[in-house]
Amino acid sequence: MVRRPYPTYRDQSYPPTAAVWRALRELRAAPGYASSGTRQKLFSAALEQSEQLFTSAASAGPASRPLVLFYGLSQAGRAIAACAQVPLDKCRLNGHGTSATQMDQLDLGSVIIKDKGKAGAESFTQVATMLGSRSLPEETRLADVWSAISEVSLWPLQSSSRPQLSVRCGKPDLVRAAAGDHLDGGSGAVAGMRERAPW
Repeated sequence: MVRRPYPTYRDQSYPPTAAVWRALRELRAAPGYASSGTRQKLFSAALEQSEQLFTSAASAGPASRPLVLFYGLSQAGRAIAACAQVPLDKCRLNGHGTSATQMDQLDLGSVIIKDKGKAGAESFTQVATMLGSRSLPEETRLADVWSAISEVSLWPLQSSSRPQLSVRCGKPDLVRAAAGDHLDGGSGAVAGMRERAPW
């Protein structure tokens, strides 16, 4: 969960982190296609490492936290792959699957990211396919991907060329401070998500 300077109604609706991990650990008993054998061992190990890395990241300093979170997310992807409906050779993920250019820019949002192509060949594209999601086949500015994540609306990147996504829940005055001026969606809906997403 993203730490905010003040809790929102949405934050308060989330279960505690410990409860989420407890529910995920309960999946070890029957995790889809990873109910036995090699897949079960892969699922259990990846899930345990993911939890340990995310827990470590919570107390890590700002310089090392992104690295620990990345590897925690990588292990979560491996757990997803282990129980997905794919052949055994496809559930072992390889490589990151994304590339970044313009890393020398002063503005973090100007970094260009893209998947490495070869759909299904590396972690990012494989997990996206398993989850029924699109990858990043075209070059996209990091600021535009960032603006598509409603939970980070309090920390927009300056160089975004797209409006920040917002969620409208109930009365506009309750969420106006967090959502800015983009309260054009229906109640409980993500405002203009399809039009604003960078992909």
